Amino acid sequence: LAEEAFGVIRDAMRSEGKIALGRVVLSTRERLLALEPRDRGILAYSLRTRGEVRASREVFGAISDQAPDPAMVEIARRIIEQKAGPFDPDQFIDRYEEALKALIAAKQKGKAPVRAAEPEDTNVIDLMAALRASLEGGAAPRRRGGGK
Repeated sequence: LAEEAFGVIRDAMRSEGKIALGRVVLSTRERLLALEPRDRGILAYSLRTRGEVRASREVFGAISDQAPDPAMVEIARRIIEQKAGPFDPDQFIDRYEEALKALIAAKQKGKAPVRAAEPEDTNVIDLMAALRASLEGGAAPRRRGGGK
C-alpha cells in the first residue's frame, strides 16, 4: 500500500514537472528539502534558507580583483590535469567514523583515549616553487611558521 502511494505521488509530480518542498531533521537541525522524482524513486536535496544565503560581495568582497600570474595558473592547470581521473568513492573513507570506531574499540579493551598531536603550522615560502614541485611530484618547499 505504501509503495503504491509513493509511486502515485512520484508519477503525478513527474507528469506535472513539479518538485515538492519538505522538512526533515538532520542531526539536531530542521532542514528544508526539495524532493524531485527520479527514475523509480524521489531524490531529496537539502536547500538553504534565506538566512544561510549571503550576497557574493559580502563573502568575496575582500578578495583582490588583480588577476593571478598567468604562468602560475598554467602550472596549476597542468597539475589539475595530471591529478584528474574518474571518481571512485571507495578511495575515500569517513575519517571521523573510523576514528570513532577505533576509540570505542580501545575503550572496550580498557585503554585510555590518546589525544592526537596538533599538526605543525607550515607556510609555503614561494607559491611558484610549490606549484613546480607539485607538478614534478616533489615536496613543496616549506618553512615553519606561526600563523596564516
